[in-house]
Amino acid sequence: MTEFVKSKPVKDSEGRRRWSQVHEYCQACGIGYREAEKRGSCLSTHHIIKPGRSDEPCNFLRLCMALCHPLAEGCSIRLNNCIVSPLTIGKCLRLKKLREPGEYNADRLAVLFRQALPPTGAPVPFALEGLFRIRHPRRREMFDPLVPE
Repeated sequence: MTEFVKSKPVKDSEGRRRWSQVHEYCQACGIGYREAEKRGSCLSTHHIIKPGRSDEPCNFLRLCMALCHPLAEGCSIRLNNCIVSPLTIGKCLRLKKLREPGEYNADRLAVLFRQALPPTGAPVPFALEGLFRIRHPRRREMFDPLVPE
């Protein structure tokens, strides 16, 4: 059995604010902050690993409040007559790994989680990945290869 080191979460509201300022679109559906504001919404910074809510770039996902942040909090949402299932921790980890591989740190996230991380094998929900691909067609390196084109 693997033993996990106890680690105190990092509390850095200024660092979280700076990180948020340079992440200008939802990492799940790709909506930009200006488009979100035009629609009466905004972007928020989601902590992937909840215990302690450590303010570290590896633990952040930038998500829109209208659609993706509620999904990451466990809600299902109807979009174009389809139910979009919640973004589990595994799917949030997959998004982080796909959209920001330079910030993804599985070892640190496992320490924060205090147990083995859930698998990241489940694809990003088709509806969200489709929106991301429409909004960011040139960012092919960020596309989820498990979602068909």
